[in-house]
Amino acid sequence: AGHLAAVDIRSRRIPSRARNVIATRGPRSPRVTVIAHIDTKPGTPGAVDNATGVVALLLLAELLSEERHPDLPIGVELLAVNGEDHYAAPGELAWVETNGASLDDIPLVINIDGAGYRHGRSAYSTYNVDGDLAVHVERVFGTRDDFMHGPDWFQSDHAIFAMRGRPALAITTEYVQEMLGELFHSAADTPDLVDIDLVIGIARAIEELVATWPR
Repeated sequence: AGHLAAVDIRSRRIPSRARNVIATRGPRSPRVTVIAHIDTKPGTPGAVDNATGVVALLLLAELLSEERHPDLPIGVELLAVNGEDHYAAPGELAWVETNGASLDDIPLVINIDGAGYRHGRSAYSTYNVDGDLAVHVERVFGTRDDFMHGPDWFQSDHAIFAMRGRPALAITTEYVQEMLGELFHSAADTPDLVDIDLVIGIARAIEELVATWPR
């Protein structure tokens, strides 16, 4: 009080190139798109946000293999999107630029972010999901002991779909609001905070959702 304060931000832009990583199986239309973002900063290990999401994608790729499921009832797109926490969300925007005209081909987007925290359960929330799709989601996720209905939150990749009116399902920890303020993007987000059984449960639940998709 009574004094002037000043902030000197010493920064620079460094041109770079990056890629989203995408794996697909089956038709492009219709397809379920499952997203986990890749991003971290120096000094932020990023275990729960969001290495666990990427691990769940890799597990899901194995679970949905042709050996296990020779005939999936719907196409699948696994998307490791780059730079979710970057100010310009470049990975998201690049994907939308390529796929924006065909969003109607995607009856459900599933986003995994901040999941696998060892305290509590996995939490799921839905956006623009109703009718038979809502029944199908509840049949899979609502009956699992390692899942609970979580609060709505929009600070992740599912928001770009929800804002466009597309059905979306977000998977995180039941303590996501606390983690947004205390854990994510900090030096405290270390691998010892991860319950790998929760991560496996997420992959298995999505496998069931896809494998039992109504034809």
